[in-house]
Amino acid sequence: MSASLKPKDVTPWPELFTDDGVQEFPYAPEGRPRKVEGKQAIAMYIADFPGMFELYRVNPANFYHDGDVVIAEFSADGRAVKTGNPYNQSYISVIFHKDGRSPAISNFGTRS
Repeated sequence: MSASLKPKDVTPWPELFTDDGVQEFPYAPEGRPRKVEGKQAIAMYIADFPGMFELYRVNPANFYHDGDVVIAEFSADGRAVKTGNPYNQSYISVIFHKDGRSPAISNFGTRS
């Protein structure tokens, strides 16, 4: 998964999902969707990311695997493009997978 997270190139991310995959952001800020459904919609949603945030580093920490579920702990360091403010966030992602693709990923993040 972390191999799919590359600064300024988000095109590999949607390919992790099944065609009917779901990306959830349970703690999304006001005005942002908490759920994006379908690979094409996920690709459209994530396409804006490089214009909003410049990532310097993605730091994988821990991965836990049990059957078809992976829990990934990681952090990202960068800056908000519009304001120049630091973007430092820790994440926990719950990833459900089947046959090398994910029908669902839920991201829980906390900014520091």
